[in-house]
Amino acid sequence: MKKLLARILILALLWYLFLTPEGALRLAVAIRGYPMQAIALRVAEDIPIEENQTLFWLENPPRDEATGAGLSRWIVTRYLFVYIGSCDEPGGGAAMADSGKQ
Repeated sequence: MKKLLARILILALLWYLFLTPEGALRLAVAIRGYPMQAIALRVAEDIPIEENQTLFWLENPPRDEATGAGLSRWIVTRYLFVYIGSCDEPGGGAAMADSGKQ
């Protein structure tokens, strides 16, 4: 019974992390090195930018260690039925200022 419950919990976690946009976003933030921020993540706005991509703006984003800038823009891409998240600002917040988008 315990093995069955453990398998169900693992499947539910994997389902959330890979089959939902918010789960993929949390996983991407955690993998980037900010697991505590991933747990307390709050999305300010989500904007569909392409048929299979959504741009997420974060409230209280994690700070980039090298530049100290906030990593507030994240993109979640859908591949068939799996969602994968990535940071849209590899250089921190400077990428947003250079692009002219506010």
